[in-house]
Amino acid sequence: MAIENYHWESDFAHEHQAIGRSEGLAEGRAQALAGSVLRILDRRGLVVADAVRIGVTDCSDLDQLTRWLDLALVVESAEQIFDLDAQPRDGTR
Repeated sequence: MAIENYHWESDFAHEHQAIGRSEGLAEGRAQALAGSVLRILDRRGLVVADAVRIGVTDCSDLDQLTRWLDLALVVESAEQIFDLDAQPRDGTR
């Protein structure tokens, strides 16, 4: 039987296929969010330095990327997504 036609039947195989699928989906979401952050900054005419580009594309934290996406809509410079994200969320400084 050719390996490409083989169907994994064990619980172990199914579990690890699901884990791999889940990890792949999370990675794809992170890449999409990172691309969106950078696209918004670019479309707003902001200069995106290599350090910002690398910081955003290297991030795999979906919550962090979502915060940066929101900030990308309002910052005055691309670097501010990092600065403003570090501020306390309760409005105090």
